[in-house]
Amino acid sequence: MALALHRCSSLPETISRPFRLLHLLPGSNDDTVACRLFESSLDQETGKYEALSYVWGDISTRVPIQVNGGTFLISENLRNALTDLRFPDLPRNIWAGAICINQKDAAERVSQVRKRYLDDTTMVHVFMQPDWWLRVWTAQEILLARRATIVSGPCQISWDSFCAAVEHANTFGAFKFVVLGVIPRSEAWMVDDIRSLQRAPRLPNPADELLFYLLRTRARDATDARDRIFAVLGLVSGNTLDLGIQPDYGASVEDVYCEATRRLIVVSENLDVLGHCYPFDDERAASSPS
Repeated sequence: MALALHRCSSLPETISRPFRLLHLLPGSNDDTVACRLFESSLDQETGKYEALSYVWGDISTRVPIQVNGGTFLISENLRNALTDLRFPDLPRNIWAGAICINQKDAAERVSQVRKRYLDDTTMVHVFMQPDWWLRVWTAQEILLARRATIVSGPCQISWDSFCAAVEHANTFGAFKFVVLGVIPRSEAWMVDDIRSLQRAPRLPNPADELLFYLLRTRARDATDARDRIFAVLGLVSGNTLDLGIQPDYGASVEDVYCEATRRLIVVSENLDVLGHCYPFDDERAASSPS
């Protein structure tokens, strides 16, 4: 029998700052994940929902959940995250971009990425996986949230407590070991790397600030190469309108990079960005600007 797939309707233009939220229905680990997807306004829901930060994983393999009575196919990682977050007796409102943004609608992706879903009222649940540390979106999801909780199966710990524990362990050399006479970079660098972004220097204009974040996150992974630019725009504290860089998933990777570089030069009135170009051996970047 064919699946009755859930299909997203267009967001209403009559609502200020419209977006979708997932009303996660209660259940046990053995129950099918069931949700109600509804439309609302960011202004109305401020402080009333929690966000997910996780690794999408293998998006070629999809598993079903129930959304508004229909079947919705998502990654196994996301299904596991929703299962772990689900209360046995109470619903909770969750924001997960893979469901709450219509990924098949390029125009909606653009408009929704421009919105800030994470602010000082938002709780973020981080589903700890090795690849999570390497995501380009990770920095924004942690730094812009009011509070973050790291989740691993049934275990949870606040981000602040986790960082304190890592710092304490680092003080006693818990992460220092020698391999063939060499001291390799320990796992603690991943925590330090994110926390160092909280101590970003004050810079004279938003272009220099954006360049700082681009350089600090350039080694991070992105499923969509355009997100190497778009994922850090939210970290800029200056007036991003002056930058003239807006998320545009209709533009090619090459066009996004070239336009971002041009705007950095124009707004900063210097050529600093060109001093950080270098050739890549990665075949995926062969046709992209350096």
